[in-house]
Amino acid sequence: MSGSSGPTREHRQVDILTDHDFGIPKLELAGFHAALETVGLGDFLCVRLPGPAHRGASLVLHRRAGDRRGYGDEEKTFLNRIGLHLSQALAIRRDYEDREAQVASIQAALDQMRFGVLICDAEANLLAANEAAHRIMRLQGAIRSRDGRLCADEASTTWGLRALIARTAGGGDAWGDEDRLFSIAARDGGGAVLQIFATPLAGGEGRVALVLGGEAFPGAFNVRAFAKLFDLSPAEARIVRALATGATVQGFADEMGLSEGTIRLQLKRALAKTGCGRQSDLVRLVCASPLWSALPVASTP
Repeated sequence: MSGSSGPTREHRQVDILTDHDFGIPKLELAGFHAALETVGLGDFLCVRLPGPAHRGASLVLHRRAGDRRGYGDEEKTFLNRIGLHLSQALAIRRDYEDREAQVASIQAALDQMRFGVLICDAEANLLAANEAAHRIMRLQGAIRSRDGRLCADEASTTWGLRALIARTAGGGDAWGDEDRLFSIAARDGGGAVLQIFATPLAGGEGRVALVLGGEAFPGAFNVRAFAKLFDLSPAEARIVRALATGATVQGFADEMGLSEGTIRLQLKRALAKTGCGRQSDLVRLVCASPLWSALPVASTP
C-alpha cells in the first residue's frame, strides 16, 4: 500500500520562534537582551504550546550570555521533538482535567437526588456514593461499608447482597428486573425495608450501580415548586404532599384539625388544577415528577 493517512510524529512540526519574531522594537529588544545577560542568558528559541484559556506554556532554549552563534537545523530539530512530546503531555493533562470536571459534575448532580446511588465493583468494593446513599447507610444501618466492602448485619444477607452484585456485574442485562431487586430490613427494627436495585454500568468493567430506595430524606418533595407549576394554593399543596407520602384524607384532616369535607374540597381543587381524574393519578403525577427526586428541600408553603 502507498500513501499515508497523515504526517508521522517525526514530520509533525511545532511553531518555533526566536527573540526577533515577537515584533519587539529594536531599542527595546536591545534592553531585553541586556536584561537576559545579567542572569547569564543569551539569544533564544522558543516553542509556544496551546492550552486552555490563559493557560498556555512555552519551552525556551537559550544560548549562554555572550554566545552570538545563530541557531541551526540541529537545535531547531531538537526543540521540535521536545516540543511535540511536551505538547502531547499537555493534551493528556487537559483530557484528564476535563474528565475530572465531568466526574465532579456527575457527582454534584447525584448529590441532588433523594434516592441513594452506590457504585461498586463485582467484589462489592465501594467505589463511589452520593449524599443520599451515605445518609441511608448512616440512618437505617441496613447496609454499610466495612473495610471498603459492602455488607449487612447478617452473614446470610451479606452473602445475598454480594451475590446480587456479582451476578449483575457478570451479565445483569440477561436478568429481569425482579432478579435484580434485593431488600434488607432496617437495623432499628421499626419495620422499614431498604429496597436495592442493581444495574450494570455500560463500559464499566464489571462495575455495578445500586439504587437504594427508602426514606433518606423524608418529606423532601419540593412542594413549593410543584404548587407554582400547577398554581396550587398552600392548602392544596399540603394535601398533595400528604397523600404522596402515604397519608389518608381522614388522617390528614385529623392532623390538621379540619373536617374531612374541607380536605376533600381542597383535594378536588388540586385534582382539577393538575388534570388528574383520581387520587391515585395525583400520587402518580407527584412520584413521576423530578421534584420528587431532587434536593434541596423547599419549605412548606
